[in-house]
Amino acid sequence: MRVYLIFWACLLTPAAPAWAAAETTLDIGSGPIKVVVPDAYDPRTSEACCDFYDGKVDHVDYLSRLVQELGEQYNLDSQRIYFMGHSNGAFMAYRMACDRADLVAAVVSLAGAIMADDALCNPAEPVHVLQIHGTLDNTIAYAGGLIGADAYLGAKATTEKWALYAGCSP
Repeated sequence: MRVYLIFWACLLTPAAPAWAAAETTLDIGSGPIKVVVPDAYDPRTSEACCDFYDGKVDHVDYLSRLVQELGEQYNLDSQRIYFMGHSNGAFMAYRMACDRADLVAAVVSLAGAIMADDALCNPAEPVHVLQIHGTLDNTIAYAGGLIGADAYLGAKATTEKWALYAGCSP
């Protein structure tokens, strides 16, 4: 079974359960897929965005444990786990690919990016990437930019960087 983890701007309060998530199983003709939409305690999912509550949550650990728990409950194909996110959620999907490429078959980023600092991303293996980004985005700039003092790459530079990580020429 394939697994899609989708990140949206949904926040839990610190008192909410750690594993709160919406999930469903769909059959799209080629077999069942599990769709999981985990919530976050803290929207700061990467160096770029958005520590509104001065949180110290380790999202990579949280999501790694979520994948492990899903694997224990369902017959998952560990080579077909996909992370998708919008804006800050896309930064989180990339963070997972940077830190836990062993758990990520592919990333779909809608209006997200990776950080400009090369030291912040060192995937252990190639990860497939689909980057979707509007050129008129005023929040996460298509060409890249800053959030506070933290620089992020633009859409084209992000995909070129992932091509290099995968051993391809951009």
